[in-house]
Formats: sequence, C-alpha cells, structure tokens
Amino acid sequence: MRQIVLFLLMAGFLSKTSLAQVPDFTQTDCNGVTYRLYDELAAGNAVVLKFCAMWCGPCAVSNPEYQKAWESLGEGNCKVKMFSMMYEDFDFNITDCDDGISYANQYGLTMPTLTNIGNFSTGLTAQYAAKYNIQGIPTTLVILPNPQDPANSTVEIIEGALPNLSEWIQSKLALGGFANSITAVGELCSNPPFS
Repeated sequence: MRQIVLFLLMAGFLSKTSLAQVPDFTQTDCNGVTYRLYDELAAGNAVVLKFCAMWCGPCAVSNPEYQKAWESLGEGNCKVKMFSMMYEDFDFNITDCDDGISYANQYGLTMPTLTNIGNFSTGLTAQYAAKYNIQGIPTTLVILPNPQDPANSTVEIIEGALPNLSEWIQSKLALGGFANSITAVGELCSNPPFS
C-alpha cells in the first residue's frame, strides 16, 4: 500500500478545499514549546501543517519548498504558524523528538516539528486523514482562521510534492487576506494583516 501511495504522489498532486470542522490539538514541539491549534486560530493566525514521514521520498524532495515558505512567511512571527507533522520513522514506527530533530537537521528545516502524533490508523494523524480524506503524503494543510469559531476555519489541502509548493502556500494564504510576501524584522512584521 505504501508503494502505491508513494507512486501516486510522485506522479502528481491533488488540491482541494474543505469546510469540515477542524480537529483541535495541543502538542509540544521538539524544542519544548506547546501549541494549541484553536488558540492559534482564535488569535487570527493562519496555520500550515505539513504531514510527512521520514521514509517518504517526495516529502524529502519537498523540504526545500517548505523551508522557503517558512522563511518567506516570517518564521512564525507574522500571523502564519507552520508545523512539520512528522509521524513515522524509517521503520514505520511513530516518531519521537530524536527522529524529528535528526530529520530537521538532515534537511535544514527550522520550523517547529511535532512528533508522536500517531499514524494513518491512530492518533492525530488518523483524525486528520479521516476528516480530510488524506490518501498519501506529503500533505499540506493551510488553515485560514475563523477567529470567532476556530473549529470552522477553512482548510486548503494539497496532497503530493508540488515543485512550487511555497508559491501554492502563499496563494492559499492570500485567499484569507494574508499578504503574498511579508517583511519581517525580528518580531516586527510590516505588511497587513501582520502588523
């Protein structure tokens, strides 16, 4: 099954929009910082989730695009939060922070990494896979906030490794009123709605 999903993702990608209720989560990243999804959305932050596994070739290929998006969107300081959702290691075991840190270092990823999130059958990964009919990885979710009702935020989804993924992420953020490019200096973001 994993080989079929991997083949399909190497052959193309799938983009869709969902208005289904967003599953909440509270997770601690590999730097010890705890995040709650609904708190981020209630604060008006857009959230980008990248579901991936260490064994996934297309996930590795797409890593430079994720890092490019992370850097161009203010590295978490400009109303856009981005998380690497690392769910399985090379042996198909649920990841821990040792795995997440190793993977991030190998590919030069600096966004927060969340591990121990289950797999397609259990835990947080299974909740998202079922809710949004995710068939393979890498899968990127761009969650456009509904601050008054975070559970009913809009979710833009892409399955597969897209060569211009950074631009796709920014175009989806623009649908929610987030600027295509953000000027960030330290903690200051100069483009609306970030300032």
